[in-house]
Amino acid sequence: MRVKKFGLSFLIAVAFVFCSYLPALAQSSTHRVEANSTNRHTMYLRDGQNANISINGDGDTDLDLYVFDPSGDEVARDISTDDQDAVSFSAESTGNYRVEVRNLGNVWNRYQLSRRTSGNTGGTGGGGSGEIGNARLTRRAEANGTNRHVMYVRGRGQRITVRINGDDDTDLDLFIFDPSGNEVARDISTDDDETASFVAQTTGTYRVEIRNLGNVWNEYQVWRTIGGGGGGGNNSGSIGGGRLSRRVAANSTNTHTMYVQNGQRISVRLTGDGDTDLDLFIFDPSGNQVGSDLSTDDDETASFVARRAGTYRVEIRNLGNVWNGYEIWREIRGNGGGSSGGGGGGVISYARTSHRVEANAMNRHTIYVRAGEYVALRINGDNDTDLDLFLADPEGEQVASDVSLDDDEFVSFTARRTGTYTVEVRNLGNVWNGYQMWRER
Repeated sequence: MRVKKFGLSFLIAVAFVFCSYLPALAQSSTHRVEANSTNRHTMYLRDGQNANISINGDGDTDLDLYVFDPSGDEVARDISTDDQDAVSFSAESTGNYRVEVRNLGNVWNRYQLSRRTSGNTGGTGGGGSGEIGNARLTRRAEANGTNRHVMYVRGRGQRITVRINGDDDTDLDLFIFDPSGNEVARDISTDDDETASFVAQTTGTYRVEIRNLGNVWNEYQVWRTIGGGGGGGNNSGSIGGGRLSRRVAANSTNTHTMYVQNGQRISVRLTGDGDTDLDLFIFDPSGNQVGSDLSTDDDETASFVARRAGTYRVEIRNLGNVWNGYEIWREIRGNGGGSSGGGGGGVISYARTSHRVEANAMNRHTIYVRAGEYVALRINGDNDTDLDLFLADPEGEQVASDVSLDDDEFVSFTARRTGTYTVEVRNLGNVWNGYQMWRER
């Protein structure tokens, strides 16, 4: 019996030690982080495992969440302005990962730490392609296929924005569905840079679908950002292709954001409820105004061609004495032609696309190429004029051209660097030329 008592005491001691280390290993545990301080946890992951880590605070202060790999390199973070943070990532090495919870407030915060791990879910289409967090998740959508992701949303009233950024080879569309299967947001623009925002009406697991409309695979990154509640005020949500509904107070301004790629032609559209005059302004990442509509109603449109990539600011100013409920969305028309370029433009894919280049003018297109990749491009005009075809690498150096005396042109090359290449179609004739362009396999 004495041996049994000793064994029981030993087991209790071991259990106590294990429980004291539980924050690093448990699926869910509760902790307290003091004012202006940091709590550190550890978790063991194997190479290729997917990890989803979240914290849910008591609402008193702003908490930030960071994850570091066994070498001390940061692999994920969520630095939203509240205390509900989440990150997702795939482990690239086996070992102990450090999780830091930083309290930016002047009082302590009690939070719940949760984690889920799984094997490598891949992203080759269909099924589950991984859980979306604030860290960028890289996946591959097969030709004419659909990838499905999930994300857990806590609390009614959270504003969630999901973004995807593809490799420019095909058109991707983005759809979001609530726990009941109802669609709550979408972006079906004609490129693969999508943004969809919504205000959650229920807590639970939301489904995110990424549909590839092209005939080749597309490697994309997907992530989310979490904003505050419903609308109005200083930050009123990110603008995508789907209509975003907001309310701007009397004699006040709402601010939106949107991420734009260099060379994209963007139109922002706004439709109010008819009660007041709304004005629309757009500013580039440096704060320079690039578009506006100051008409005397609340049906506004402002267009511009982006001269740099980055986050653009959109302001909605209400000139009336009552609030106005409006809808806002954006339309993307690919890359604008150059300063001397005509209508055409756009991203080149394997599918044939039709364009028109004006007399004695030039159209510019783009194509994203990986180092070592073989590329063959062809254009076929309407036989009215002589077209020439030129191709330049991301640094502007010419890598291929066809200057034959007709409008049936072909170039091919093997890329020495990864990046966005520029394709110029120059019309040497005195009338416009309607041509088709495509990439050959």
